[in-house]
Amino acid sequence: MEKGTDKGAQRSPKHAYGLYPFIMLTIPRSRYDKLYNMFFNVESVLMVIVRSAADMLAPDTALGAAYNSYARPSCAPNTRTDLLKEITTWITESSSIEDFKSVYWLHGATGTGKTTVAQSVALECAKRRILGASFFFSGSDNERNNAGKVVTTLAYQLCLQSKDQDYRTRCALDKQPDVARQSMADQVQKLITDTLANVKNFRKIIILDSLDQCSEDDVLELVPLLFKAATSSPLRFFVTSKLTPPIVSLLQKHAAHVNAVDLLAYDAKNDIRLFYLANFLRIGEARGLKDRWFSEDDLARMVDLAGGIFLYAATAVGFIANSKSQDCQTQLRALLGTQQNQAGGAYGRLYTLYGHILTSIPKETYQGLTRRVIGTICLASYPLSLPTLDRILSIKPGESWRCLQDLRAIFQVPSSPNDKAGCVTPLHNSFIEYITAPSRSGRFAINVKAHHSYLLCKCLDPMIAGLRRNICDLPPSGDLNNYVKRMIAKKRAQNIDGGLEYACRSWHYHLANGGITKEVLERLRLFSQATLIYWVEAMSILVRVDDILISLQTVLSTPNLPNFLLERCRELEQAVGDGTTRVGDWPLNIYKACSPTLVKVAKALPPTPPLPGDEPLPTVKGLFSSMPIPQPAVGGTEADVLSLSDTIQRCELLQPPQPPRAEQTPKSNLPDVPPFIDAPPFVAEGGEGSFTCAFCMEEVGNEVIEGIFRGEPLIICEYCLQGPLISAVGGFLSRINGCIALAANTSPDLTFACLAMLIA
Repeated sequence: MEKGTDKGAQRSPKHAYGLYPFIMLTIPRSRYDKLYNMFFNVESVLMVIVRSAADMLAPDTALGAAYNSYARPSCAPNTRTDLLKEITTWITESSSIEDFKSVYWLHGATGTGKTTVAQSVALECAKRRILGASFFFSGSDNERNNAGKVVTTLAYQLCLQSKDQDYRTRCALDKQPDVARQSMADQVQKLITDTLANVKNFRKIIILDSLDQCSEDDVLELVPLLFKAATSSPLRFFVTSKLTPPIVSLLQKHAAHVNAVDLLAYDAKNDIRLFYLANFLRIGEARGLKDRWFSEDDLARMVDLAGGIFLYAATAVGFIANSKSQDCQTQLRALLGTQQNQAGGAYGRLYTLYGHILTSIPKETYQGLTRRVIGTICLASYPLSLPTLDRILSIKPGESWRCLQDLRAIFQVPSSPNDKAGCVTPLHNSFIEYITAPSRSGRFAINVKAHHSYLLCKCLDPMIAGLRRNICDLPPSGDLNNYVKRMIAKKRAQNIDGGLEYACRSWHYHLANGGITKEVLERLRLFSQATLIYWVEAMSILVRVDDILISLQTVLSTPNLPNFLLERCRELEQAVGDGTTRVGDWPLNIYKACSPTLVKVAKALPPTPPLPGDEPLPTVKGLFSSMPIPQPAVGGTEADVLSLSDTIQRCELLQPPQPPRAEQTPKSNLPDVPPFIDAPPFVAEGGEGSFTCAFCMEEVGNEVIEGIFRGEPLIICEYCLQGPLISAVGGFLSRINGCIALAANTSPDLTFACLAMLIA
């Protein structure tokens, strides 16, 4: 090629990779669209071919269930040695020996260290490469206090352990793509039993911790299925729980397959003494104490106070280690000198310890923000990160982290206030039982019903102010191929923060458990009239389509709710439950399925009083002073409006009558439409008192604004003109030279809202 080039001729510069520049071609739009769709269809097919079973099951797994999801404590060195040795023997021995039982069930009372043992077993199994899956139940997490995602989570983790198992599970999913929506029995059969039926040399351990935290009905259904899977597959199950009545009956019924072990049969006093000794020495070393700052008598008395409850020992050590005081002896003496609650036995002492830790917080501090932080952590529907907790409570970033510094003995707190991955959780559910029972916690108690109502308001406020139609600026329709999913995920992170996500996922939970106060009622009216349908879109964007129906059914089954909320929830339930809607296929499909009355904007409400202890939300001054600041509209220029979304294919200008001006307004490039025409007063049939407002769809009297829009009579009541919901239209409108640009696909109700703004 070089030889054939004239010496004097200039050549085009090469690209950095040695390629000559491409020639830019102009092709018709139709051909471009065809090539574009063809490319992404091919991309989708290729992604489907290489997609693993783990990828397919991932959306239906419970976050935080695996042993390494959180920094859970394991057994201290040189403790529980006899028990761990026995469990290790069960793990390693051959299943062909006589009387071998494939289920090891460790049971014990609250605080005896069952979860700690389960974590140690999980670490040992992972080290030996025989851990198949783990599921740590938690009563404070709505994804881990029931069996809804147990089977899919276990199947997902098994796929990660073996490529062959992933392939077998993928074949099962190809035959039954909706297996995650089927009954628990079908899930166990198709995802676990069938995939391992003819497999040998696949000895894996499944760990289920705190099974008593799961609902009783789910336990009665799940356990027999897992026992059946254990007898027909090479899997072994290690289970921990308290002895609740359903679990006792299951152990008795399946005694032939279960090795039931009582944790209290192993004397824990010596282990607790070793635990105290190691940690007290560590605390002294960390604080530069050369001499031993505790006596053998102190150690013995602390062991007696623990009463065999490892949780007491761990909490006491945490209180001393995290105290701001450098005098460890003073803290130890304070614990030894507390008046113990002997009536409650070991648990009474544990509750006394909780009370002593809370007493160290100044009363004014606890009654203020600290109580709200504690109540929110304990009553949240799922564990929260610190930034999300700050957003929910509308406090400064890092404020909740500072409140929790003196409570590290009770809560697991991330080291940084900006940690978005770590979650704040109680170290043990016994603290939730303590703080929510006034008979146990006294003046420290959290009013459960009132705090749920408070959290409901903290969920409704950001949804009313932040949700809008097409919040991620998506095209009106499309296919959820992998490229589009990644694009939506990126836009979701930009438009829906952790606080707004929690609000969307949890408002129904707090509504069902709280009371209907004046503050709640005002926000529910506003939410149901203007934001409820936007919530469905947001849940679809959050890939929580299955939770939409669950949330709506929860609301509909909650007693004493206002009719205006129930009516809209019923219509949404019908629209989402209809198989033709397919909200999961595209987030904006919900607007095609619902009637115009549900999409309409709401009548403005009077200002809502701020919640106790909170500052009022900022508001827009002037016409919309009664409303919180909405998502700001994009605009200022015609280009801004056109770039608002790919959905805007054309715009219409609604030009109000204007007096002649010396200076002409520059002509817009947007299509011309007939201006709004003033007309004589319109008299509705039926006489006075039968007018219907086009804005709120309610009958009104003589106080109306009459006009004609596109040849149809238009009546808007004065009340709507005084405060239309700017939050419902703010994402679609932008004032340009005294006009309002409106997307072509905007609903008629939003058009009426525009007219109301023009008239005002």
